[in-house]
Amino acid sequence: MSENLLELKHVLVAEDEPHTRFTITLILRKSGYKVSTAGDGKSAIKIIRDFKDSPQPVNLLITDIQMAGLNGVNLIKELENQQILLPILVITGYGREEKIVELKKMKNIECIDKPFGPQALLENVNKTLNKETVFSSSDSGSCEEIKGGD
Repeated sequence: MSENLLELKHVLVAEDEPHTRFTITLILRKSGYKVSTAGDGKSAIKIIRDFKDSPQPVNLLITDIQMAGLNGVNLIKELENQQILLPILVITGYGREEKIVELKKMKNIECIDKPFGPQALLENVNKTLNKETVFSSSDSGSCEEIKGGD
């Protein structure tokens, strides 16, 4: 992906743990992405709506599953209810739980298990962004298939 295309990609990180949110943001910004952050699901929806008609709409949502208030699963369901379609990378330490099984049914979702390193994060971001135009016709992601080692 060229440097110009990376600059156009806008990633929203929805994570309630400040250290994790900061670390992911730092990795993405150093790699040339525009990054917005939200500490919860409600804030994430507001940011996605605010940027929807801007020159740089959100191209990718990275969300944790466990968040206070509107958690990751409910955030994804709310986006679906509002017909807001965008690729989503789910961060989870719960790869085999019922919540993740629900997410596997959605075609625009990839998962990365905690803990993960910078390289695994970037590889999964690129993979998820590359599905952006084809996610509606491809198989859904699986946390077991996309490992986040480093």
